[in-house]
Amino acid sequence: RILDLGCGNGLYGRFLKQKTKALVGIDKDPLLVEVARGLSWYDEVILGEAYPLAYKEQCCAIWASEIIEHLPSLDIFDQLERVATNTIVATLPNPVFPHYSRDPSHILEYSVRKLRERLEKNMSWKYAVYGSGFENVPFPRWLKTLNQKMLLHRGRALQQSNHID
Repeated sequence: RILDLGCGNGLYGRFLKQKTKALVGIDKDPLLVEVARGLSWYDEVILGEAYPLAYKEQCCAIWASEIIEHLPSLDIFDQLERVATNTIVATLPNPVFPHYSRDPSHILEYSVRKLRERLEKNMSWKYAVYGSGFENVPFPRWLKTLNQKMLLHRGRALQQSNHID
């Protein structure tokens, strides 16, 4: 089972369903939950909060893409670690980029250093932090090219594995 935390309208559902026999979505927006419930790839979509986590059953993996920054604390990882048995994938925007502060729904105050420290806190879990998503940032061409190569390599490695990494 995979939990799609903050599933919204089901944007990642089709991909995630290819990796599991049971896909559960959770979101706090009733309109988005209804959209996700109408998609064939979710086995269940729950109307509920991400923090505190309104899901108690254990899952093999949790997909939390672009949701953590909308929550009040990095302590959400305590709850994710309690529910997940194997894998947690969380994507977060870089808090120093200008777009981060322009979105009033981004309420989590953190730095990359604080995030790393929090992730290293629980020795039972091994986390890796990767940077990505620099397409619209005015970085030099060589840095964008390097980033794209790294993402391509990482994507190939994930495709070759039989599970979400």
